[in-house]
Amino acid sequence: MNKKRPFRSRGFFLTMAVAAWAAGGASATNPSIDWLQLSSAAGDLPAPPGGSTMQTGALTGDFDGDGEGNFTQTVLTKSHGWHEARLADLDGDGDLDVLNKPYNWQTPRVDIWLNNGTRRGARGIGTSASFHGPVGLELYSLREIFAKNVPLGLQFARNFGFVEVELAGTYGIPPEKYRVLLDRYGLKPIGAIYDYNLYANEPEKIIQEAKALGLAYAGCAWIPHDGPLTEEAVKKAAATFNKAGELLAKNGIQFFYHNHGYEFVPCKEGTLFDVLMRETDPRLVVFEMDVFWVVHPAQDPVALLKKYPNRWRLFHVKDMRNTTQTGLLTGGTDMKNDVSIGSGKIDIAAALREATNAGVEHFFIEDESPDVVEQIPLSLRCLGSLQW
Repeated sequence: MNKKRPFRSRGFFLTMAVAAWAAGGASATNPSIDWLQLSSAAGDLPAPPGGSTMQTGALTGDFDGDGEGNFTQTVLTKSHGWHEARLADLDGDGDLDVLNKPYNWQTPRVDIWLNNGTRRGARGIGTSASFHGPVGLELYSLREIFAKNVPLGLQFARNFGFVEVELAGTYGIPPEKYRVLLDRYGLKPIGAIYDYNLYANEPEKIIQEAKALGLAYAGCAWIPHDGPLTEEAVKKAAATFNKAGELLAKNGIQFFYHNHGYEFVPCKEGTLFDVLMRETDPRLVVFEMDVFWVVHPAQDPVALLKKYPNRWRLFHVKDMRNTTQTGLLTGGTDMKNDVSIGSGKIDIAAALREATNAGVEHFFIEDESPDVVEQIPLSLRCLGSLQW
């Protein structure tokens, strides 16, 4: 984010009676928590919002930030014994809040837990009065959970507050059944990334799966190459993308390419990424900017967005550890270099402001780090605090 506006967080949790089940008065307050996580080991939590649950795997907590990206996490309640609860966006800011009737006969009351407090002007999770999103989640972020328990992975995504998601495979589940699971957990699939060879040789398989999943977008994130990328490989890929884009368009699906850092090899026209832009048909091929993989090869995301207006539709929101080496064309790095948004070296506010101006329609947090579950709430807090 903008280094001139350090992100500071000081959250709190306070629960008081805001209504009464029995006779007697009730005082009102505005309790707030920094994050809320509901879980069950079986992954069978009813899909929010509006679902009542007897689950006891409830965690609420507090994050204290020092303005330099360092946070202390405190779990305030764990395995809370709820008698009855409702999950809903109670204050209209896009977060899932809790209307809770504790299992307490001695003190009849109703508690309101406002997730992240009330963010005025927000239009959904991770948004603010300035940044309107929408903010979704690239499900690859939770791959370790999905590999063991797909319903639990979907539950985590929804419990963070996400509605829109970008898919990272179906983990062996038939697309039609996977779509049912997504619906159950209140998740809306926007797009998915598929292997280049499928586009080149069997695009009909992508079309069939994308239609079954209800996708609006289908993309590719890697051009096969040995050693540095060549102009020949880029032109061949561009032809493949144009052809696939035409087939997808006939079925109501938009093709996109997701940059991965290795495309910025210098050439006469600028970089090979410029060649890819020139060789692809704007009607058939749009782009998803991964801001991490623009900064990693030492490119300027704001300048790139301005250079190619109206070509960008999707955006991966990420941040990079301050000590990460840049100026590389490898397309790879240590996953620990993914840090919570606002704590690294990328000027997130400037990039998102220009992405909005450039016509980006969907933003997805992608966090590939081993600390993803801890970092996503911090990233959402940062995005929800953006101002410009």
